[in-house]
Amino acid sequence: MHERGLIYQAYKPVYWSPSTRTALAEAELEYTDDHVSRSIYVRFPLVKNGTDLNDLSEYENVNFISWTTTPWTLPGNSALCVNEKFTYSLVEVSNSTHDRGLELEHWIVVSSRISEL
Repeated sequence: MHERGLIYQAYKPVYWSPSTRTALAEAELEYTDDHVSRSIYVRFPLVKNGTDLNDLSEYENVNFISWTTTPWTLPGNSALCVNEKFTYSLVEVSNSTHDRGLELEHWIVVSSRISEL
């Protein structure tokens, strides 16, 4: 394919946001100054599979909480990464639903983000 010119190697800049310390998508460069990025929090259920996280086996309904400004990527997610340099907290949350009544959940959240929830 390379010999036929169908694929090639080239260079492409990676735009960087110094304020958020993350790479930017090309579309983000076109935002106007008054643009507001929408974000969502997403629950990822804890899958108990024999890891050190089994210390949480006494808790029911345990979810990791993640924050994203790219919700359109969620259908492709198959795993969640954690950072060993961050401190995480287990937070007990009561959710009231109209069809199931009061439901107790446990969320694993980066400790510095708890106040944002």
